[in-house]
Amino acid sequence: ALTNAQIAALTITQINSLNSGDIGEFLAGQVAAFTATQVAGLSETNVNDLNETQIAALTTTQIAALKTTNAHALADTQIAALSETQVAALTTTQIAALDETDISEFAATHIGALTTSQIQAISATNLAAFADTQVAALTAAQLGAITATKLAGLDETQVGAFTTTQMAALSTGQLAAFNETNLSALADTQVAALSATQVRAFTTTQLNSLQTGDFAEFTTTQIAGLNTTQIAGLNETSIGALSDAQIAAMSISQLQSMLAANVHALNATQVAGITTTQISAFKTTQINALDADDIAEFSADQIANMTTSQIKAFDATKLAALDDSQVAALTNSQLAAITTTNISAFTATQMAALTLTQMGAFTAQQIAAFSDANLAALDITQIAALSTTQAKAITATLMAALAANDVAEFTATQLAALTTSQIAALSSTNVTALADTQIAALTATQISKIGTEAFAALEAAQIDTLNTTQVRALSATQIAALNATDVAEFTDTQLGALTTTQIAAWSSDVIDNLTVDTIAALQVTQIPSFTTTQLDHLSTTNIANFNATQLYAFTSTQVASLDGDQIEAYLAAI
Repeated sequence: ALTNAQIAALTITQINSLNSGDIGEFLAGQVAAFTATQVAGLSETNVNDLNETQIAALTTTQIAALKTTNAHALADTQIAALSETQVAALTTTQIAALDETDISEFAATHIGALTTSQIQAISATNLAAFADTQVAALTAAQLGAITATKLAGLDETQVGAFTTTQMAALSTGQLAAFNETNLSALADTQVAALSATQVRAFTTTQLNSLQTGDFAEFTTTQIAGLNTTQIAGLNETSIGALSDAQIAAMSISQLQSMLAANVHALNATQVAGITTTQISAFKTTQINALDADDIAEFSADQIANMTTSQIKAFDATKLAALDDSQVAALTNSQLAAITTTNISAFTATQMAALTLTQMGAFTAQQIAAFSDANLAALDITQIAALSTTQAKAITATLMAALAANDVAEFTATQLAALTTSQIAALSSTNVTALADTQIAALTATQISKIGTEAFAALEAAQIDTLNTTQVRALSATQIAALNATDVAEFTDTQLGALTTTQIAAWSSDVIDNLTVDTIAALQVTQIPSFTTTQLDHLSTTNIANFNATQLYAFTSTQVASLDGDQIEAYLAAI
């Protein structure tokens, strides 16, 4: 057998003249004796004739000396015979010369043995030919050596083969190069392995390319790590894919960066995930984008934690969308922030849901902006909760539109605070609905401003409650509107309190139908008040009902105006 020295002395020509049988006879030690120059000169045929044992005997120097064509020509069994050390000895030129088939022949252990320089020498095409097991064998250092462009060439099966350790090793530049196919191939465990820094590397285009299920794979920490540009760039579909827990994990700045249209796109479950701290952070432009259905999804606690600026941004439609529990949750400050333009949007059901404390929060301007339906929807306790300032703010138009039962709900104190314009606006129905205590609470000035028809509509029991000050405050116009029946309802004290001007204002109907009791209640000082026109309607029967003292109180002018029958009755009664 040839010695190692003899083998080393063989020329390239001599070696290449050997046939496969000759090559196969070399022992492993003899093969290892070949010089680098001899190995470099081997023909492709001779290299292919080397058996697995001989291949395994090659030194790292010999491996590095192989021509690129010979390295490319290695059979799968030969490649399988290479040790990790031998594989690591391949030059980058040799690696670059390999094709997809060659690469596929490397075992996972071979892949793991490659240096970062060798990894960088692998072409994009060859890298794309990696089997799942080869991909999974890549170390963190090897992954880091792969360019973003090459990494983007991996298919979804290969990307799906990445271990969580490998995922955590990817650079932000590599992640930014992932295409839609790459991203959609990631499993929840792979996504969860990404750091917040890595997640921030995704472009909005990448994020929006994710499937609904992909978003569900992000942890709350990762969601909280997204920057405001990413959040602002998410489309409605992407936002809609977030869970309530993910929404709740967002920072204030993230929420505020969300497009108004995306806030509108939040579903009921997502809205429920918004914390009370978050709710107060929404910008008014975002609030403006909400519709009635969106508003209905907020809880009472969320509504109560909105800022006054947010509530002020509610238009009439949004306000009308609040349910009873949401209305009852509004704070006094929030209620006071509602514009006068929108306050009338409250429905009867919503008005009825207001607490007594809330009633006291309305400003005078808001009260003045109430609609008929708003005021009519309030019950007796709610009306009673209004301050005198609030009561005075009710417009005359609203007062005129009140139903009888609405007026009956005002307290005596509130009624006494009403302006003369409000009192004048009360209808006959309103006035007749007033209780005795309410009538008694009216000031003399207020009494004088009750409309003539309304005053004439007062019932006997109501008339009876008027005190002498109130009676004397009645205007001549009010008195003139009374008929005989109305006057008959006055008590003796009330009749006796009438001024001469009021007596002179009695209508002819009253004079025509004076009762015995009414005449008897008249004071001597009131008698001269009768006008000659009134005396024309004084019947002889009624003249006879005056007592002598009253008759003696007639003035000469009054007596002179009496006709013959009246004079006869007058003289007979004296």
